[in-house]
Amino acid sequence: MHVSYLCSAQSYATDLVVCVALGCDMFDCVYPTRTARFGSALVPWGSLQLKNKQYAKDFQPIDENCTCPTCQRYSRAFLNALYPIDSAAKHHITIHNIAYQM
Repeated sequence: MHVSYLCSAQSYATDLVVCVALGCDMFDCVYPTRTARFGSALVPWGSLQLKNKQYAKDFQPIDENCTCPTCQRYSRAFLNALYPIDSAAKHHITIHNIAYQM
C-alpha cells in the first residue's frame, strides 16, 4: 500500500525539489497566487513587480522563454494597465507563476 505525503507552504521551486527528496508526493502552496495578487511575476532571475510604472511601455512577455498562456498572449504593459482595474491581471499572473514553478 502506498502512503501519500503532503508538504505544505513551500515558497520556492527549490523547496519542491527538497520536498520530493524527502518523500513528499503532494504539495499545497499559495506562493504563486499570493505573489500574483500583489502584481509580482516569478522569473528565473527573481521577480517582476508588474504593477510598477516601469512596465507601462514594456511590450515583452513576462518571460520570453516561458510557454504558458499568459506569456504567449499578454505583454508586461498589458498586465500593468489591467492590474489596477481588473482582477483578471492577477489571474493571468497566477497562471504564469504556477507554470514557472512547474
